Amino acid sequence: MNVWKPIALVAVAGLVGAIGIQAASADDGWKCSGHDNLTKAYGALAGATGHMSNAQKVNDFDLKGHASNAKGFIGQAMTEIQAACTALPPGK
Repeated sequence: MNVWKPIALVAVAGLVGAIGIQAASADDGWKCSGHDNLTKAYGALAGATGHMSNAQKVNDFDLKGHASNAKGFIGQAMTEIQAACTALPPGK
């Protein structure tokens, strides 16, 4: 088996997780003007990122990379919500 493939996967997962954390911490007060449901969904995901971080701390970051992966996917979902907000006219 190629030893570099698992190393690369772990590195990418860590990078995606870090991006998700930055997205959540940088945009906690983000609002989508006229689209309350998108704003609420975004806020729920920001809260989920916080819960994942707490789970990591409580478990001494020994969650086999799954929490980090989840935070990365949450960050991607937050980015998609922002894109959805810009795709719709205000108040629709």
